[in-house]
Amino acid sequence: MEPTSSSPLERALKIVLGVLVFVAGVAMLVLPGPGLLAMAGGAALAASQLPQGRRLIARVRIWARERTDPDRVRSVEQRLPSEIVPRDDTEQIRRVADLAYHDYLTEELPNHELLGETIREQFRYFPTVTREDFRHRGRLTELLTDGTIPGTFGLPPLNAETDRAMLCGGPSMLAEFRDILDNRGFQASKHIGDVGQYVFERAFVEH
Repeated sequence: MEPTSSSPLERALKIVLGVLVFVAGVAMLVLPGPGLLAMAGGAALAASQLPQGRRLIARVRIWARERTDPDRVRSVEQRLPSEIVPRDDTEQIRRVADLAYHDYLTEELPNHELLGETIREQFRYFPTVTREDFRHRGRLTELLTDGTIPGTFGLPPLNAETDRAMLCGGPSMLAEFRDILDNRGFQASKHIGDVGQYVFERAFVEH
């Protein structure tokens, strides 16, 4: 899916390119070459620049996932009851200039032509800085423990019965967050695909 910030000229060029690739694919049906592949790629490129096309591509992707792995799709749906669909995201950084996703998460995503309404209703973002003045300042672990993060959004403290968490970051921060969640009765997912109340990044886990 293309970002909505593409210029009209850029979108037009991609549509033209997509049409040309599609036409070339048609020609390849009788000439040597991957005709069907070129047709699919050209159509997808052109369609991705139009709202209706992007919606169609999203539906095709969902349809493909359901057909290739229906059990996994149903399993994920069963593990995500409606009470925990809204997502809260946090970001801790040392300096304001290092908040790399701030503008994207607070300005671009909420105004996205396809996802904007859902983002505004279900996504909450809590950025915090540790070494400069900012509207939120401090370590995420401390702000979570003292109730600042849920209190900012008018939410109750984390509850293992209703909440789920995904942790990403350095080993020391992960260890602190895991201690917090474990002490509140959360159970970690031990392996990919296992049901749990939180998952954590394993790429940098210290052994």
